[in-house]
Amino acid sequence: MLADEGLAVSVVLVHVVNPQSLRWTMDLALPTLRLLALAAAVVLAGTVTTWLAGRAAAGRDAVLAVEEDW
Repeated sequence: MLADEGLAVSVVLVHVVNPQSLRWTMDLALPTLRLLALAAAVVLAGTVTTWLAGRAAAGRDAVLAVEEDW
């Protein structure tokens, strides 16, 4: 959601504010492929981290530790 707002602000600045206030503009190019690759990498890293943490928490040692406390 925050990225969408940042993109919207960028578009307004490049296409509205700059031409009206500064009398110049520039091209706005989004590196779509790079953004998709980075988003996929973040999701993959989060998934792997969660899986590893869950696996460690559900290991036999964790079950035995809880069993000893009872």
